[in-house]
Formats: sequence, structure tokens, C-alpha cells
Amino acid sequence: MLSRKALASSSLLFAWFLVAAGPAAAQDPRGSITGTVADSTGGVLPGVTVTVKNVETGVEQNVVTDAEGRFQVLYLNPGPYSVTAELAGFAVFTDTASVGSNTFTTGTVDISTSPTTALVTFSNMAPGDSVTNGITVTNAGSLALRYAITSTTTENTLAAQLDQTIWDEAEEADGGTACNAAAPAAVLYGPADLGSTTGINVVGSPTQGAQAGDRPLAAAGNEVLCFRVALPLATGNAYQALTTTATFAFQAEQTANNP
Repeated sequence: MLSRKALASSSLLFAWFLVAAGPAAAQDPRGSITGTVADSTGGVLPGVTVTVKNVETGVEQNVVTDAEGRFQVLYLNPGPYSVTAELAGFAVFTDTASVGSNTFTTGTVDISTSPTTALVTFSNMAPGDSVTNGITVTNAGSLALRYAITSTTTENTLAAQLDQTIWDEAEEADGGTACNAAAPAAVLYGPADLGSTTGINVVGSPTQGAQAGDRPLAAAGNEVLCFRVALPLATGNAYQALTTTATFAFQAEQTANNP
């Protein structure tokens, strides 16, 4: 007999109904399970779905109790069986917990420079002339980054003759208050070619991952680099009336998860 409390706990039902099917008749080795389902007051429960399951094979049979709360399952092979009963309207305590506001936002890699054009320029240049200027590199994004600089020129002849030097303003003897014409002992590049038509990596390398010479910048950080371009005093007549234009590409990537 099943009580209302048993109906609310399948573990009690399993313990209560774990049986071995007995023979239904002397001539047939198969057995049967019969029973009555009632509530805690002894009142029989019609319309209850009863499930009989062979514990070893997993095979199930379902029957519904009759008007007297009785059920019978026939022709069961010998073995251990569990019996459970379910009736609509018999409630159990339940609860649900929700964890909301699981929001994800991606970060940004955003490098900017000032000035954005004409960093170093000189018209009517003569041997021995030079120009020096500083550029502020800023990490305007939310993620730490590293960057490299590539210099690409419109031609190769004058670009190879011009000597370019790049250094960190903070390394100057005066503590980095302005880009001086004289570079410190430790420089990032040069003196070497201004660039080439195929591009020269003048600071670091744009190849993904940490490369020698890459410049790290924390989020919202900035630094000043000094660029100096000179036409050597020994430059001969072959370089007269030439023009070259350099484009400096500042290429940045995230440092997080990118060794």
C-alpha cells in the first residue's frame, strides 16, 4: 500500500517495491506483481500510474490502478523489480535559483599617434641637414598592447641615403622634456635607412607574439618617441633633385594571452 508521503519520494517507492517476480502459474516460469495504492488515511487511489521496472534489464511496464486502487502486472520474467507510482495532483516542494546578469564585454586594442601626419619633413634639403621631431604614442584602448613600427617609402635611392634614428625621449640626458637633436647612447633604431618600398621594421616586428624591440603600452598609457632624419654631409651629386616620402605604420596587438 502506498501512502501520500511515499508518492512524494521515489526513493521510498524503490525501497518499498524492490521485489522478485514470482511464478504466475505452475506451468509458466514467468511471474506477476499485484498491489493496491492508497493514501495515508487508507483511502484507495484509482488512476495512479504504476511503473514496474526490471532492475537488471531496465525493461519497464506501465499500468493504471482501477477504481479500487488495485493494479496487476503479469508475465514478468524472474528477477528483481522496482515499482513506482505517480498520480497527478500530489504536489512536492520545489524551488529554483537563478543567477543572472552574466554579462561579457570585449576589450579594445586602440593605438593612436600625435601628430598623425608630417612627423618629419624637410624641403630643399642639403647635405648635412637634419630634422628631429617627437611623436606621442597612446594606448587609447582598454587592453594592454605591444606595438611595432614599419617604415615604407615611395622610392629606394634617397630613402637608403637618408639616415634615420629613433629613440625613447625618456632616455635623453635631460630626462625627456623634449626631443633633442642629439640622440642618447641607447637608441631604438639607427642611424640606418629611412625605409624602403617593401617596408623596413624600424621598431620591433609586426609578426604576432612578442618580438625583439616591440614596445609595450599599458591601457591608457603613452610614450614619446623621437625621430631624427639626416642627409649625410658626404652625400654626392647623384642624390640631387630626389624626393621620397615615408609612411610610418604603428601596428599594435594585445599582450594578454599572446606571448
